[in-house]
Amino acid sequence: MGGWRPIVNGRGLTKVERRMEPRGAASELDEVSFPTGADAVAPEPSRTPLLEKITGSRSGQAGLLLMLGSCALLALGDTIAKWLSAAYPVGEIIFIRGLVIIVLLLVISGKRAISEIQPRHPLAQAWRAFLFVAATFLTIWSLKLLPLPMVSAIGFTSPLIVMALAPSLLGEAVGLQRWIATSVGFAGVLLIVNPLGAEWQWYLLLPLCAACASALRDIATRQIASRESGVSVVFIAVAATLIGAAFTIPFGWVVPAMGDTVLFLAIGLAHGTAYLMQVRAFRLSEAQLLMPFKYSLLLWSIVFAFAVWGYLPTLSMLLGAAIVMGSGLYVWAHERNTRRRGQYQASRPPTCDGTSRARPLAWILQPARNEERD
Repeated sequence: MGGWRPIVNGRGLTKVERRMEPRGAASELDEVSFPTGADAVAPEPSRTPLLEKITGSRSGQAGLLLMLGSCALLALGDTIAKWLSAAYPVGEIIFIRGLVIIVLLLVISGKRAISEIQPRHPLAQAWRAFLFVAATFLTIWSLKLLPLPMVSAIGFTSPLIVMALAPSLLGEAVGLQRWIATSVGFAGVLLIVNPLGAEWQWYLLLPLCAACASALRDIATRQIASRESGVSVVFIAVAATLIGAAFTIPFGWVVPAMGDTVLFLAIGLAHGTAYLMQVRAFRLSEAQLLMPFKYSLLLWSIVFAFAVWGYLPTLSMLLGAAIVMGSGLYVWAHERNTRRRGQYQASRPPTCDGTSRARPLAWILQPARNEERD
């Protein structure tokens, strides 16, 4: 049997003796000295920032802050787009916005622009760009006709639509729990649009169509993400919106006033910077960690809508938005737990029958290994 015995020497140091008596071997003495009394220094309390505790690293903390900042910029750009849509055609807004974003990307890329922009899979990039154009036009059109928080809330059905299409388009298995969460999320959409209410209009379906286009775009992004650079994906998508918006110029173009020119530039800078911030955020942090914080976009939308137009969402819209976000968070948590269980199963040692089984005595055997190394 071994044990610990503290001894205080004349120098104010405590000497701890640890006597080990293994079977069939002579006893040995291990000594550790550390200061006591006036010489002792209390350990400093942990001052780890809250965001670093959540993410587990400083790089993860930076990724989370980038995601929160990008959502604020996206909401700001949507607010400016809705403001300008009262006096300017949707195609003109998209055209100038795309032009500013392309110039921003070229300035950032510098000499590497040609090599980074060139696509490796043109057809796949073209399909994703088409979906990006459709989602952009439908979103700006929705902002012209509907309140900003409503468009943002319905837009959050996009992850649920991705999950619903995953079995057929991505070959991914979807369990009963996620199907139930998806159904509940779409029930929240019904509360938001209220199809049986007196204020029902056909354009309430526009943000839902935009969410469907965004879901298909995200699926296409998954299929090419590992084979294309981020700058190439963003540049080609924005260039496609620029070309698509150019076809609408003959049907309506209003020369921007001096003050509105600044707002047009602000849309492109806000959205372009937000896209780049999200790309950087996903490189610094895990996608599963960042996903819940994307819902901050709805909070920013409510703040900007109230600050600019004095708009307050109705109780049914808030309830529907909460249901949609709750369903999305449930699907996120379920997928994260499933991945963790898969990683745990893969890390467990195999048994004689080829399966993995946890060793309940591993925590007992670990100190014995430490003593053998001593």
